[in-house]
Amino acid sequence: MPYVLVRNTFNPALEQPFRETCTYIDFHQVSWDRGDDGLPDLVQALGGNLVGGRNSPPPHRTAKMHDPTYAVLNKLEEQGYTVVAVNTVKETTIWTLRYPRA
Repeated sequence: MPYVLVRNTFNPALEQPFRETCTYIDFHQVSWDRGDDGLPDLVQALGGNLVGGRNSPPPHRTAKMHDPTYAVLNKLEEQGYTVVAVNTVKETTIWTLRYPRA
């Protein structure tokens, strides 16, 4: 499937809303190409790393990104992804992005 979920949780402290936030990408195993070491090419291009190790329940994988969410979304747009939905529940926001099929 050509969809990925980008999610983050903001720090609820009003004076530091962007400190200590994490951005994650959740994706389906069949939606990425494998590199030599098994790390998805997309995650490598975005500068993140897989979390949870190989024991994560297949076919779902999660990558932790080292950039703020807006930078991750910009990089995904450069890779050809477009945002198709956004939802926020309390401090957590989730963006659904789609990669167009050829």
